[in-house]
Amino acid sequence: MKWDQINGIIEIKIKCSAGTYIRAIARDLGEILNSEGCLLQLKRISACGFDEQNSIKISDIEKR
Repeated sequence: MKWDQINGIIEIKIKCSAGTYIRAIARDLGEILNSEGCLLQLKRISACGFDEQNSIKISDIEKR
C-alpha cells in the first residue's frame, strides 16, 4: 500500500485465515530483501465475522 524507502518501512494489507503469523511474514520479507524485518504496527480490521466498519468506539460507549 505504501513504501517509505528512505526509512525502510513498507505498509501492506494481508487477507489471511486464522493461524497466519503476521510477524513471521514481516521477518520473512526482511530475509527475502537481504535485510532485517520486524513488525512496526499491526491493525486487525476483521476477525471471526466482526468487521472494523461495523465496530463501535469505546469513547462512543462511554458517552452514552
